[in-house]
Amino acid sequence: MDEHAIVFFDEHCVLCNRVVRFLSTVDSHDRLRFASLTSETADRMLGVHRNLPDSVVVLAGAQIAARSEAVLLLARTLGGIWRVAEVIRLIPHRWRDRAYDAVARRRYRWFGRYEHCPAPSVQLRTKILP
Repeated sequence: MDEHAIVFFDEHCVLCNRVVRFLSTVDSHDRLRFASLTSETADRMLGVHRNLPDSVVVLAGAQIAARSEAVLLLARTLGGIWRVAEVIRLIPHRWRDRAYDAVARRRYRWFGRYEHCPAPSVQLRTKILP
């Protein structure tokens, strides 16, 4: 993969930040970059998908995906053992997105909310786009 996949996330969401930190540690082939859904990068690259605050959005090459499809695209991009996650494709898309939306709606209540995006680790700082 010549280009990096970009994971757009809600920088105020504790769960989202933890997932980003986790992804940066398992990204052994340096395939991922990260940007806030409210960043300059999101403004420039996402168009209508930028207005999905309850979703993670992944841009990989010419593919753009949100919600459960974004999770599947991430698994494919990471490769290796993570491709096992693609088994959830057996679940109908509508059901996957309903489950995703149920967690997304409650993420602040269950996991909390940051007033300001927390400072990233040194390793993660190199992967965050403006």
